[in-house]
Amino acid sequence: MALSYRRGMELVLYDESLFAWRESVEALEQSEWLLSWALRVIRATVKLSTPFWIIATLISVGLSPLLQPTRGLAFLPLHWLVLTPLLGIVLLTSDLWTRMPPARPLLLFVGCFSVASAMVMISLIPDDPGVRRAKHILCELWPFSQRRLQWIAEHGSGK
Repeated sequence: MALSYRRGMELVLYDESLFAWRESVEALEQSEWLLSWALRVIRATVKLSTPFWIIATLISVGLSPLLQPTRGLAFLPLHWLVLTPLLGIVLLTSDLWTRMPPARPLLLFVGCFSVASAMVMISLIPDDPGVRRAKHILCELWPFSQRRLQWIAEHGSGK
């Protein structure tokens, strides 16, 4: 069963939970086909997309005065039509990575593109900084995005 990100969900792990998560990831890196390579590619994707989402953040600062008079409704269509589907693709490809190993090369391509696009859109649309950071974390964790949500549901964040 696929889990989805809920607004306000804590994605940062602390203390023992963080240590156990890291051990789990290291074990998976040794045993899962293409995983260590995918982690290197996604880190490079995040680094290459960083200038674009920094520019998007600067644009967002200019757009943020629209939040107060419209109570955020001005950006609701962007959330529904662009950001939610992009984050859905990030989570779906992350889930499929675990379930369909033969599709991993294709999922890596789709995952990298969706992560880079989602990070730019997350930065562009004015939102609560904590929510924005949580969405960035989900993207940066790909192909572990869905597993991180599962981990938190099972073990908690350790906070």
